[in-house]
Amino acid sequence: MTFSKHIDSIEKRANRNLTILREVRQISKLKTEKLLQLYYSLVRSVMEYCSPAWQIAEPKDLQKLDRVQRKALILCMDMPTTSGREALEVESGVMPIDLRLEQIAIKEIAKIKSKSAQEPIKQQLVRYEEHDAYDKYPTPMGKALSQAAEMEKQTKININLIEPEFTYRLGETQMTQSKPLYWSRLGNSKSRTNEQQELCQETINQLMGDCSQEQAISFTDGSCLGNPGPCGAGAIIYAEHIKPAARLHRPVAQRGSILLAELIAILMVLEHCITENIYNAIQRIKIFSDSQSAVGLLTLNWAPNSYISVIREIKENIEHLRQKGLNVIVAWTPGHANIVGNDEADILAKTAAEEAKDLPPENNVITLQDVKQAAYKSTGNKWQRRWEISERGRDLYEKIPTTKHSIISSVTKLTCIIDTF
Repeated sequence: MTFSKHIDSIEKRANRNLTILREVRQISKLKTEKLLQLYYSLVRSVMEYCSPAWQIAEPKDLQKLDRVQRKALILCMDMPTTSGREALEVESGVMPIDLRLEQIAIKEIAKIKSKSAQEPIKQQLVRYEEHDAYDKYPTPMGKALSQAAEMEKQTKININLIEPEFTYRLGETQMTQSKPLYWSRLGNSKSRTNEQQELCQETINQLMGDCSQEQAISFTDGSCLGNPGPCGAGAIIYAEHIKPAARLHRPVAQRGSILLAELIAILMVLEHCITENIYNAIQRIKIFSDSQSAVGLLTLNWAPNSYISVIREIKENIEHLRQKGLNVIVAWTPGHANIVGNDEADILAKTAAEEAKDLPPENNVITLQDVKQAAYKSTGNKWQRRWEISERGRDLYEKIPTTKHSIISSVTKLTCIIDTF
């Protein structure tokens, strides 16, 4: 099977849309940046459609798409027709077609990896990977898996560790709620005024309410050395029957995000309540987290993009404790506002993050966003190496040695005309 005729069809559709772009340029005074946006939406989208299925096409066929991109960049950048493609791509910040197709393929194979075992496409992938000679024959799945493996060598992102895809369950579709007003009144840790600092403490004291034997107060925090990087969770629980206060900390992952650490900190408190049977001694626990994202996901029905399993586990534990007679209230507290409990949790979380450096990679939770970033990084590195060793565009290379930019430079605009395609 070849994709020659299919790519011929793609080339014709792309060139037809390129004509529209040419007409827009003639009747308007759009800047280069706007014309490039139109190129992405009108032309390049056509060339990328369903590309994971046909990116195994012969190089001579894929070069037809390179020619389309070259013509488009000449048009968008108002360059002479003798301009070289490699220099045009670097100067415009538009990634070469084959590397863009590799990005898309890696993301798609990661999506399949995240699907439920009951999904037919996931079952097909599992059978394909179990086949002894799967990497000997050029297939869409085989090439995407090879590209993902190459990405892992560069970025340490293993798509086999990707978290399960979000699927709706009965009762989970609820209306999203707005942030409580006090969230915006208290400022942030970097720009908070002295007046807001005092207001933070007054507000949290009001939210905590009167201390009683029926209530426990907990503060949670997450810490991440890099985001993503080694991350840990910390928490402290105050209650009349808990003397001294319970201090909890847990290394979460060698590579994770601050949001993951914040969620695990809340989960850690709930698990402590269950294992220690705290519901036998109190009727209510208020958990204060300084992560608005975590609190919004758990209490305001914000749609989760990642860490779905952790969020569900938290909600299931809250419901379990409610059935045991313990009312769980999750609320936001401003961070770094001299609130004792939050400061204590912060110290515990930082300790856990340091310990997370020694965790095995298998503990990492890989999200689809992680894969997207890793695919962009690995293909970007390839593009950079090509540009460094290329024999074309050397005058431009002296002025733009890196491919990591997306703003057209008027200073170097004419330098790429010296290379012909």
